[in-house]
Amino acid sequence: MRVDDSPGPAIGRSVHALRSARGLSMRALASSAGVSQPFLSKLENGLLQPSIATLYALATALDVAPGELLPPAFAAAPAGARVTSGSPLLLHSGEEAGTPTAQLLSGGPGSKLEVYLFTAEPGSSDAAPFEHAGEEFVHVLTGTVVAHRDGHPALSLAAGDSLTLDPGVPHWWGAPESNDGPATFLLVSTRA
Repeated sequence: MRVDDSPGPAIGRSVHALRSARGLSMRALASSAGVSQPFLSKLENGLLQPSIATLYALATALDVAPGELLPPAFAAAPAGARVTSGSPLLLHSGEEAGTPTAQLLSGGPGSKLEVYLFTAEPGSSDAAPFEHAGEEFVHVLTGTVVAHRDGHPALSLAAGDSLTLDPGVPHWWGAPESNDGPATFLLVSTRA
């Protein structure tokens, strides 16, 4: 994804700073995060904005919470107060087309809580499973959402349904083709 007036350059600077502070080569971090070295170079140079999947993979490889890679505008305000304003941070769940989009409502450097508003078009699905420490809660606002978890049957959630799950189990989200329109859901994630 080409970035113009997006948080991509700020994310790239954060990744570069953390990689340098840890003494990692670009090749070592790329390998650990499962991305190519040219992709990582473009990201660090502000030419790309990562998907949520890539953000999580880089955060895991750098041993930080994903929020630590986000622009400072999404950091918590003093005394824990936070008011969201301005342009929202919009990410795709994967690099491929047809993946759900997520708007970060709360979270960022120093925050242990991330709140996303996902929009999943009929037939869309996360490109890859996620797994991370902490806890995860989902509440479906519109449409139907399907929760997939390794070793568990798929679970269909309708508007008004909620689910708390162990995010240490690889999991991904999708919307069935049969939805009349986009499914929307809130995803609240904490880091251990």
